[in-house]
Amino acid sequence: MHDFPDATSQLLARIEALEHRVKVLEAAADVPIAANVVPIHPRQDKPVHPPASVPDSSAIASGIFPMLGKATLGIAGAYLLRAIAEAGYLPALAIDVLAIAYAAMWLVFASRVKTEAWFAGIIYSSTSGLILAPMLWEMTLRFQYLSPEAAAVVLGCYAIAATVLAWQRKLIAVYWAATFTAVSASLALMLATHNLVPFILALLAIAIASEFAVLRGSKLHARFLIAAAVDLAIWAMAYLYSAPASLPSDYHSVATPVLLAIATGLFLLYVVSILYRNIIQQTNITLFEIFQLMAAFLLTAYAWLMPFGHSLIPLGATCLVAGIVVYGIVFLRFEDYSLSINYHVYGAWALALLLIGTILTLPHLLLSIALGAAAIVATIAGIRRDCLTLKYHGMVYLVAVAAVSGLMEYISNALAGTLPPSVPVTVCIGMVAAIACYLCGWKNIELSRRARIPQIVSAVFSACITASLLIALLAFAASILHVAGPHQLAFIRTLVSCSLALALAYLGSHLRHIELVWIAYGALIFIAAKLFFEDLRLGHLAFIAASLVFYAAALIFIPRLARPIASGPAGSQKISLG
Repeated sequence: MHDFPDATSQLLARIEALEHRVKVLEAAADVPIAANVVPIHPRQDKPVHPPASVPDSSAIASGIFPMLGKATLGIAGAYLLRAIAEAGYLPALAIDVLAIAYAAMWLVFASRVKTEAWFAGIIYSSTSGLILAPMLWEMTLRFQYLSPEAAAVVLGCYAIAATVLAWQRKLIAVYWAATFTAVSASLALMLATHNLVPFILALLAIAIASEFAVLRGSKLHARFLIAAAVDLAIWAMAYLYSAPASLPSDYHSVATPVLLAIATGLFLLYVVSILYRNIIQQTNITLFEIFQLMAAFLLTAYAWLMPFGHSLIPLGATCLVAGIVVYGIVFLRFEDYSLSINYHVYGAWALALLLIGTILTLPHLLLSIALGAAAIVATIAGIRRDCLTLKYHGMVYLVAVAAVSGLMEYISNALAGTLPPSVPVTVCIGMVAAIACYLCGWKNIELSRRARIPQIVSAVFSACITASLLIALLAFAASILHVAGPHQLAFIRTLVSCSLALALAYLGSHLRHIELVWIAYGALIFIAAKLFFEDLRLGHLAFIAASLVFYAAALIFIPRLARPIASGPAGSQKISLG
């Protein structure tokens, strides 16, 4: 019991010490103790979103079936208008206005739906088309309330109105449904009424609206559909009216200037649109634009051939001028290699137009001179500008002049056929062009494989020309000595071919022109075929043995003569693809 007061005093002392410590802590923080207590917040997990609810089939049905019901009511209204027209309760003009306004009303409904409600837009625009197309058919063909010209105007305005209504909100489905209706109805009525011009003009108006949308960067265009329809319509018109005597009497007559204006308008439409996109907007030409411009050009050319009969000079002159203009566009606007597809496509068009123009307009001698000059000029320009495209153009012109001048025929006869008695002037022009093209590129030793192709072509022509002239010269000498029989001529050809192959192998290896070595090896294949089909067939043993000896010498020595070219440094100068 005596220890109890001591324990009590110790407990009080401890309590006082704790109180003192608490006061010291409160004084140090100078804030109420409650403020120093860090609140413990419960762990906050990321909000868990409920999974997206699966669309209820009843909700889908509640949205689709009412739209289909409205569309059915719209078609019922069209039948009501047809019944009124059949009964004759209203004047024809009133029926026409009501029917067109009724179809346009559904098109407006389609353009006012929400953007995400694309299905409703398709339903309403399809309803508008299903109302308009059959109604125009009935009014134009059965009741004859509308003339074909008026029906064409309605279809053109309908398609353009659909473009305007769908433009701002980018309602692609609405635009496509209305455009398909207008295009298909135009083609159908064109065939049914036998009146082609109004509906072709309507299609051209729709095409103009589509190309305008493309130029403005809009996706509201149906270029493939519209271009196919207008091409088909103009081809049908040109085909039907190409022989007016066989045209059925129920077809409306079309004046030649009207037909030419329509065909030219198609071509100019796509020329202006594509040139504006490629030159002004600096876009790459598309595959559709390439084929459509070619189709429009062919249709226009076909139409222009009709009034001029068999005279191709106007078409050739037009192609010649167009080729020069396109060449100017190529080198003034498209030399930037970032638009290389435009450069090459327009370059190919310029080449084709210039070839067609010269072939259709120039006589034989002037044609050979023009093509030979074009080959030389293109080759020199390609070498100076380091432009592979121009070198290939020079190669094409060289092949063309060899074909039209008779050079190919002369070479084939000299090497394997009946030896020509003389060398025509046009053939001489082709020879000069081929040799000049090869000599122009003689200094270009180190070239890439693609850059060597034009040089190989001119080298082959030059080698064949040399062989043909040597054969002709030796055959003439043999004829003076009265020993120019078939077996002697075959031996002369083998002798010249083997000697020339050996010379080409030697020159190619020592002058660093590998294309000459390749031609030498190619000559071995040609000589082998010649021995089989000509020398052995003629059957003179002494000359056959001599031919085989020369061929064996060529087989032995050509690889040895060509060997030094493999030991030298191989160059690979890279040439621009321009």
